[in-house]
Amino acid sequence: MTESFAEYDHIILQEMLVHPALFTHHKATKIAIIGSHNDGFIREALKHSHLQEIWQVVPTEPKTTTNDARLHCYVGSSLSWLSQLPADSFDIIIVADEAKDTSSSLYQHYLNVLHTDGILIQVGDSLFNMSHLKARLDLLKQAGFKDKQVLHFPQPSYPSGSRTAIMCMKHSSFKRVREKDIFNKTFITRYYNFDVHKAASVMPEFMREELAV
Repeated sequence: MTESFAEYDHIILQEMLVHPALFTHHKATKIAIIGSHNDGFIREALKHSHLQEIWQVVPTEPKTTTNDARLHCYVGSSLSWLSQLPADSFDIIIVADEAKDTSSSLYQHYLNVLHTDGILIQVGDSLFNMSHLKARLDLLKQAGFKDKQVLHFPQPSYPSGSRTAIMCMKHSSFKRVREKDIFNKTFITRYYNFDVHKAASVMPEFMREELAV
């Protein structure tokens, strides 16, 4: 893999987990990013000036530090962190690692710490792995999330060449994204834009038939 190829490979995943959720929420101020290697996700989130508090949740001490007063760090397991939080603490939770713990109790913790209009987005497997997507969507439904959306996008280094992100809302339903804000964003993205966001949310026919989302 060439250096430029690897760069885009990471950028696509980072931008497609961060910006769709932030431009879907009406105006998030407090978010969390959970994952072992989430520096790139943090970088993308910090581009949103309306965010007031960003929590980085990592299993070990991060190697790099960012001198931004909005950024806070918790070192330890995400379940331990979630267990300590009061209800309705966050607008958005971004899970940057593919979930190893798929228990319904974990998703109920996510549900509990989100505001009523809160959003959870987590990285998923290939759009061709229907069993994976169905299992995740079932867990989210059992936990009590109201509305769910599957985004798909390329990731060249992944075995199938594609990846998904599952985005869901606690008690609200997905409405039109903040299109004007996307077009007028004050920062640069390398992959993400309004048309990419719209295309990522349109499911191929086989996904519609099998997932019935």
